[in-house]
Amino acid sequence: MAMGKGVTLAGQVKVTNDIDEVRQILLGSLSVINGSDIQLAGENTMIVNRRYIPTWAIVVAVIGFFFFFIGLLVLLYRENETCTIQLRAVEGGTIVTISGTGDSVVGERLNAALSSLNATA
Repeated sequence: MAMGKGVTLAGQVKVTNDIDEVRQILLGSLSVINGSDIQLAGENTMIVNRRYIPTWAIVVAVIGFFFFFIGLLVLLYRENETCTIQLRAVEGGTIVTISGTGDSVVGERLNAALSSLNATA
């Protein structure tokens, strides 16, 4: 299970590819990430969620285990990170808007997928 806080993901990129092609490439790239769920919120919006146990909760649970078994209840605590990816068809391509927080792996996969597309200035 991944531990640690994610990074802020934000940006907007215009690519010359068709919106359907962009959607397929992004879904294919993001679907292989372990520990993250991808939800489609409408035709052109993807939401990447990651739910994890923060490092501080594991430390508290280990220390609390030695004093009271109730310290293990801290392991029930979870944090959520959400990254929203919106696609908008424009003349000559697609605009991809990314906002939210996510694991560094999500950022790397998004960068790789967007690099494979024909980005314009």
